[in-house]
Amino acid sequence: MTVISDDAGEFEKTVQGSRLARGRILDWFHIAMQFNAAQRSVYGSKMMDALEREERESTETEITHAKFLVWHGKGRKAMERIRALDARLLTRTGYEYSTLSEHLRRFEH
Repeated sequence: MTVISDDAGEFEKTVQGSRLARGRILDWFHIAMQFNAAQRSVYGSKMMDALEREERESTETEITHAKFLVWHGKGRKAMERIRALDARLLTRTGYEYSTLSEHLRRFEH
C-alpha cells in the first residue's frame, strides 16, 4: 500500500504501523506548498532581513531552482541544492533557529 497524503501527522502513524505500507507520497500540491513556505520565509526571517538584498534574492533563487528540479524528476539534485544552501546559511548567526532553516530541513522528510 502507498499512502498519498498532505504530510499531516495522523498519516505518519498509519504508514509506520502498517505491514502493508511500502511508501509515502506527498502530492504535488503539497510539495509546491513546502517550496512556497520556504520562499516566503526568506523575506519573513529576521536573520535574512539583516542580509543584503542580493543574498536574499540568491537564497530565493536557489529554492526556485530546487523546485524546478523536483518538477522535472531530479529530486536528488534538488536535495543537493537545498543541502548546500542550508550549509551556506548555517554560517549565519541565528540561522539554525530561523523559520527558513526549519522549512529547508523539512525537505529531508
